Amino acid sequence: MNEEDSDKIDKQLATPPPSEPPPANGRRRSLKGVYEYYMGKREGLDVWIVNGSFIRRKILSEFLFGGNDHVYNFIPEGEIWLDSAINAVELEYTVQHELTERNLIAKKGLSYDEAHKIASVEEQQSREKNHALIEEKEKETPRVPFSLTESRRLSSGNPWE
Repeated sequence: MNEEDSDKIDKQLATPPPSEPPPANGRRRSLKGVYEYYMGKREGLDVWIVNGSFIRRKILSEFLFGGNDHVYNFIPEGEIWLDSAINAVELEYTVQHELTERNLIAKKGLSYDEAHKIASVEEQQSREKNHALIEEKEKETPRVPFSLTESRRLSSGNPWE
C-alpha cells in the first residue's frame, strides 16, 4: 500500500465502531463502515467481525477471510479482523490462523510468507484432527430416524414395516 492509499484510508477514519471495547493503548482508530461485531479478546488482541465487502470495495480487493495488524497496515494495532462473509465452520480456523501468523511475525520475526505457510499447516492439522474427532463421535452416536415409519423399522428390526 502506498502513501497516497494510506492517506486516503486515514481520511476515512471516523467515529468509533458500535460496542467498541475500551482502547488498550489509547491509539484506537476505526474506519467508518468497517466494524460489525466485537467478538472479544483472544491472546490479548481485539477480535472483530468486519464488513469484508466494504474492505474489498474500498481498501483491498484481495481481503479474504481475515487479517491482522502485522500483515495489513490498515488494521489497527492489536486487532484481528474476520470477514463477515465467513461461515461459522471457518470462523475458529481463521481466528487460529491469524493468531498463529501474527505471533510468528511479531514474536519470532518471521516474514509473512514464512508465517503464513506455518499457520496454514497448523490450520490443516487442526481441520484433520477435528474431522477425525467428529467421525469418531458420529460412530458412538445412535442413529436418529427421519420418520415415524423409519423409527418403527429400526426398533423392530424389520425394514418392511
